[in-house]
This record gives sequence, C-alpha cells and structure tokens, in this order.
Amino acid sequence: KGSKRPDGGRGKEAVGSLMRSAEDDVADTIVPRLRAAGADLSVVATVPLVREDDSGIVKAFSLPEDLSILVDALEKTAAKFVVIDPVTAFLSEHIQSHNDSSVRKAMRPLTDLAHESGAAILLLRHLNKDSKNGNALYRGGGSIGCTGSARSVMLLARAPDGDSLVLAQPKSNLAAAPGGQWRALPVDSGR
Repeated sequence: KGSKRPDGGRGKEAVGSLMRSAEDDVADTIVPRLRAAGADLSVVATVPLVREDDSGIVKAFSLPEDLSILVDALEKTAAKFVVIDPVTAFLSEHIQSHNDSSVRKAMRPLTDLAHESGAAILLLRHLNKDSKNGNALYRGGGSIGCTGSARSVMLLARAPDGDSLVLAQPKSNLAAAPGGQWRALPVDSGR
C-alpha cells in the first residue's frame, strides 16, 4: 500500500497484485488478512485455480503449462506483484518436484515473465522437516532448484524463544547480502 518501510524510508505507491493460493480461501482468509494489513483491495486480484482444456474438461491451474493464464491476468490488471502460495502445489504433474533440473525448467518461464513484465514474482514454499540442517538455503521444501532459480531467497521462521519470528535473507543475487541482519517480528497469538 505504499507504507513507510521498516528502515523509515517511504515506500512506493501501491501497485496491482495478483495472488494464487492453494491452501487459503480468498474470502475467509486472504481478504481478511489483507484488510488487517491495511491493503488497498482495489488493486488485488486472484488468478483462476482451474481452466478448461480444448475438450472442455476442467483442469487445475498448473505451471508451467498454464503460464498464459498468468500472463493474461498480468496484462488485464497491470499488476507488478505476483504471489503463488505454495509454488509446489501448482507445479505440473510432469515436473519432478525433488529434481533440480526438472524444477528449474518449470521456474524458467516465471523468470522470463518477471523480466518481460517488470513484475516481482514471490513464490512461497514450506520448510522441510530437516531442522538439523543449519544451511537456510536447504530448508525449503522440494528441490534446491527453486532456490537456485530465485534471485533472492527469504526465510521466515519462528525464533527459538517462540515469541517472535525472524526474517533472514540467505540468498541475494541482485544486491549486497544484508550481512545476517535479522528483524524480529511479533507473533500474533490470535492466529
């Protein structure tokens, strides 16, 4: 919404956003959370979860096959921010989600779309169960191909104290790494 940034600087004007979630309902979860965050809902749209194939059969939205649906939505809305949550829920059945090469092939069209449209594309993933692995780059579920394809990776996790969340950036290819600076965020116990 163009609010003040955590560093005190002024954010840009609100931009159009596209959201696609496989797990959270738009009406009862996403919209109330956006309202609570003060979002301008007039610039937020969703991407259809299903499409009809050539024979009229309804199919689930799938990447990279249905990238054209995302392209059309970007063109119609002029959105500059896209959220896909979680990306693994939308990977084609032909993509092997634990195979680096296979995942990178699915990610490449999204990378190209980001470059061509000027939109930032945020792909969310769940953490895997390997909490003993101290390298944050390997904590995302599925293949390291998601991490490898991304220009920036951020990790949000509960702090050891359990009362706050920490946000870290274990990968940053487009700017200097933040040097391990973590920002503690309060945990809303009502969720």
